[in-house]
Amino acid sequence: MGMKVGQSKSVNIPPDKAYGLRHEDWALDVPRNKMPEGMKAEAGVYLEIPREDGSSSTAAVTHISESSVTLDFNHPLAGKELIFDVSLLEIV
Repeated sequence: MGMKVGQSKSVNIPPDKAYGLRHEDWALDVPRNKMPEGMKAEAGVYLEIPREDGSSSTAAVTHISESSVTLDFNHPLAGKELIFDVSLLEIV
């Protein structure tokens, strides 16, 4: 709002107004024997984890050990400030 054609600006959106703050307690160490059967966990991949109510949640695999898998249920951009560079090219 208020921009003129040819004008540019940057818009900064703080984490709490974007994808939310990061919650360290949303990263869970799950024993490997509690992972759903047939689910391949590799560090860096995202998994759809089934929930008891039939829905699912997305989690990033952040660490794997012999006994557990660390699943991070935070959004990948949680805790990050978003910066948009905007240029108004024309008004239609």
